Amino acid sequence: MADERPERPAEVDGTAHLFRALGKQIKVLREQAGLSQRELGVAAHCGEDLISAIERGVRTPQPDFLERVDELLTAGGVLKAAVEDVREAQSKALTRLVKSPGSRRHDHGRRPRRITSRRGQHHWLHRPG
Repeated sequence: MADERPERPAEVDGTAHLFRALGKQIKVLREQAGLSQRELGVAAHCGEDLISAIERGVRTPQPDFLERVDELLTAGGVLKAAVEDVREAQSKALTRLVKSPGSRRHDHGRRPRRITSRRGQHHWLHRPG
């Protein structure tokens, strides 16, 4: 029996679907324009890795990125139309971080662990996400 991974907050509130759909749209528009990920990255002033991650729905496309790429790919406002939805999704994500019980900084809801060094000093160990 395979272990199921827990749902991420973006999956629970449905924003992950938005980012995956936007990524697919960007990929189709990029391919229609005859550009590689590297070429689009150069034109949009970002890295090829970011383009790849956005197209796969792994990274959130920022509103300024969507506006820039909409013009570069002559998408006719298709990507710009999603800017408000992206801002709303980002706002939800920020609210989740702020409301997270026991959270310190941006630990995504995981409680840091207090450790004591050999010298008796106390430190907070932030667990990776």
